[in-house]
Amino acid sequence: MRWTLSLTALLVLFFSASIGFIGATHQTAWLIGSDRPLIQRTWGIKAYEYNARSNLREIYLACKAYWAVHGSENSCTQQFYKSIAYGYIPSAEIVVRAGGNKNDFHGIAGHINGDSWYWINPKGEISKLEMAELNTKKQS
Repeated sequence: MRWTLSLTALLVLFFSASIGFIGATHQTAWLIGSDRPLIQRTWGIKAYEYNARSNLREIYLACKAYWAVHGSENSCTQQFYKSIAYGYIPSAEIVVRAGGNKNDFHGIAGHINGDSWYWINPKGEISKLEMAELNTKKQS
């Protein structure tokens, strides 16, 4: 009886080990053959988007301070909102173009490696640009 139970346990052990080995080999081959990346960094993309929106918001606030001192009809340009007096410090790798007077202020921002671009209007409202809108704005 002892030999029979020992051989049965050994057979079950070999059977389980072979199924595990086949499964691991199959998964490894599947991962190697896949065209998708093994690790996808979504947190970095979200940080890019947040940073672009944050830069637009900071520029808008710097321009509001500029208009309070110099008048709303004067154009707030990069020269003014990047000056020490208004406190805007651009983030690394964020592309920002903004400016205008209080009624015509507009801006666009995005990360150089990201796909998301944001637009700010004269009221300070930030919205995400869709690709069709972005292509239209590039042409005009």
